[in-house]
Amino acid sequence: EILPSDWSSDVCSSDLMSSAYLALYSTDERVEDEYFKWLFKSDGYISSLQSTSNLVRDGQALRFANFIQVFLPLPPSSEQRAIAAYLDKACIGIDDAVQAAESSIGQYLNYRKSMIDIATTRGINDATGLIASGIDWLEKMPRTWRVATVGAIATETAAEPVEDARYIGLENVESFTSRFVGESSSVADMGDSVSYFDSDAVLCQRSEERRVGKECRS
Repeated sequence: EILPSDWSSDVCSSDLMSSAYLALYSTDERVEDEYFKWLFKSDGYISSLQSTSNLVRDGQALRFANFIQVFLPLPPSSEQRAIAAYLDKACIGIDDAVQAAESSIGQYLNYRKSMIDIATTRGINDATGLIASGIDWLEKMPRTWRVATVGAIATETAAEPVEDARYIGLENVESFTSRFVGESSSVADMGDSVSYFDSDAVLCQRSEERRVGKECRS
């Protein structure tokens, strides 16, 4: 992390930082901090820096001895300033575009949830009349529908064990989209703490009442 040139103790009363950071001070007048702020974020540099240590876990600290092993390009100072100014301007535009895209994604996900709510509780036939549902969380439903409990229409069963099966937790399935995220692991490593299921089963979170429904997968 490179601190801005106007950073002062006004930001922090004691000028302290976490031991996870390494403070580098320029000793060469040819160095423009803003250029190296961007260089140190480049994939090539990061990869080369990582190769100086046998990291056994994410977040493991690198020392000054690691940093000094990596050779760096040193453009003329004027070019460093030009590159830094170019990236400052260009990346602001990219960041704005990313933020707008994330906002659009959120709007589409909300629209998707709204469609699910309406279709599953009122149907897709607008001509069907609605009546009081008798369900505490659902005010009305189509008059041709009936009411049941999960116990009346489903049962909790476990499929037979499968050789070389892979473990998939609910945390590996993205909410609302059911896309697989992360990595599966071998069932052999899980002991007796797993259950098997068929491909047509619906999986629901057992704990955390506030997540019930949001954590159902099929």
